[in-house]
Amino acid sequence: MADSRSETQKEPPTSPGKSAWVARWGKRAGVVAFTFFLVKGLAWLVVPVALAAWWSQ
Repeated sequence: MADSRSETQKEPPTSPGKSAWVARWGKRAGVVAFTFFLVKGLAWLVVPVALAAWWSQ
């Protein structure tokens, strides 16, 4: 019984394949997008300051 229950938790038989794919990859895509825009935003702040500091020397 425990084996069939764990298989049911992995992927319910009633859900279509596409929604299982979205559930699996949607969160990862959100994390990747968040990280990308976080790094991009920090670059917009850090790069001009670093260039100004280097230029003023």
